[in-house]
Amino acid sequence: MAEILKLRGRIQPYLWGSTTALADLLGRPASGGPEAELWMGTHPKAPSEVFLEGRWVPIGEALDLELPYLFKVLAVAEPLSVQAHPGREQAVAGCRAEDERGIPRDAPERSYRDDQPKPELVYALTPFTILRGLRRPGEILELAARLGLEEVLASELAPLRRDDVSAALENAVRAWMELDAEALAAALEAVAGEDDEAAAWMRRLAAAYPGDGGVLAPLFLNLRTLRPGEAVFTGAGVLHAYLEGLGVELMSNSDNVLRGGLTPKHRDVPELLRVLRFVPDEGRLMESRKRPGETSFTAADAGLELTVLEPRPGAPLSCQGRAGTEILLCTEGFGTVTAEGQPVGLAVLRGEALLIPAAIDVYRVEGDGRLFRASNLC
Repeated sequence: MAEILKLRGRIQPYLWGSTTALADLLGRPASGGPEAELWMGTHPKAPSEVFLEGRWVPIGEALDLELPYLFKVLAVAEPLSVQAHPGREQAVAGCRAEDERGIPRDAPERSYRDDQPKPELVYALTPFTILRGLRRPGEILELAARLGLEEVLASELAPLRRDDVSAALENAVRAWMELDAEALAAALEAVAGEDDEAAAWMRRLAAAYPGDGGVLAPLFLNLRTLRPGEAVFTGAGVLHAYLEGLGVELMSNSDNVLRGGLTPKHRDVPELLRVLRFVPDEGRLMESRKRPGETSFTAADAGLELTVLEPRPGAPLSCQGRAGTEILLCTEGFGTVTAEGQPVGLAVLRGEALLIPAAIDVYRVEGDGRLFRASNLC
């Protein structure tokens, strides 16, 4: 098919979601409940719809298409779980093992919902606070000393004083994940009066998830707030949690999440520890590639590219050299998207999305707004 189509995503009402942010973006009344993620793509858990021949139809009915990526908007009002995602081989093996055990793929106790990895790229629309990647052992020890946690967590922190960084982090993280209630309570008492961002987040996490060892994540993971327009990439085995903010996310077409805390959902700490990369990872900001009206963020190894298109009156943008089917999401203003050789384009307003089939080699974006383009590189 060589026709641009309007696309309608699906909302995931996870408990950590905002009650207003996605409704504001989509220009409709709030539902009254949490709305955490807007999914755009072909994932079987929540496939999008396209507008075809005067009606909305499931994308699978309209097109023989399976997108290799999943495009989302995240509206984080409460912290997400401490989690990591498997690599390709880990996902294949884990999914096969659970299939062989007869665990339905939609069962709540399932760890692997598909056989795909889940690398992900997040772009901040508002200030977006995250925990991402393990701190260096020395940083953890220094922060623990500053917060008065050296004695309280003496046995958990002891591995960090060893020479082998990987083994030190593995043993310390394992001890943290297995922390008993008494030690956790003592740690929270120690940071109760500390004027420190990490301590403040520990207290906030403890209020949301009482008795959950994941509340100590700010001690072990790098804490940072992305400014609007900044992006980070998180690959396989990197421990992370998103804490607050509105962002656009592009990932491979997977829903594999291995959780270790800060969630009422299924946790699989042994499997999480098995897939983690026990190396310090500060998570540098992604570098962008700029040209007039365009800013692109590329995760080449994962085959993902997110591009911010900002057409202005009298300055249309030409999109070409494409590798596959793309999704455009308008987050500000408006645009008109026209395939090469077509006399009439398709208008898109704030909160609306379009599907650009791979058969369209070149298209033009006009208007006055901001659109996010999700694409794969292979």
